[in-house]
Amino acid sequence: MDSNAFIEVSAFLVKADELASQRNYEQYLDLFTPNGTIILPDKSTISLDQMNTFLHQTWGNEPAESIHLTLNSVITSITQNEAYATTKMLIIDPSHNKIVNIVAVNHELILVGKRWYYHSRTIQTL
Repeated sequence: MDSNAFIEVSAFLVKADELASQRNYEQYLDLFTPNGTIILPDKSTISLDQMNTFLHQTWGNEPAESIHLTLNSVITSITQNEAYATTKMLIIDPSHNKIVNIVAVNHELILVGKRWYYHSRTIQTL
């Protein structure tokens, strides 16, 4: 496993949750390929075209100051242009020191040029 790619993928996974915590919709959406998706626990798929509306609804239902934290990152495979990883994501309401949600996330990334993008994020309830 290439150590530079490992570092890049690790940083990418954390960046996604940082952008979610900041409610930075534009930069978060820019992490996905044009055909990128979020796959929900019920197996429904959110395409990039639907993602802005989905994120506004989802993040809008969370406490305003909630923080998304990436934990237990395991990069299972990195090739020349693909990476696969699993993480746990905690959503925390810091104003009440309360965990709002915990999910497992499977990540499929694609390297385009010198930049990683999400091909898919699969959310699984725990």
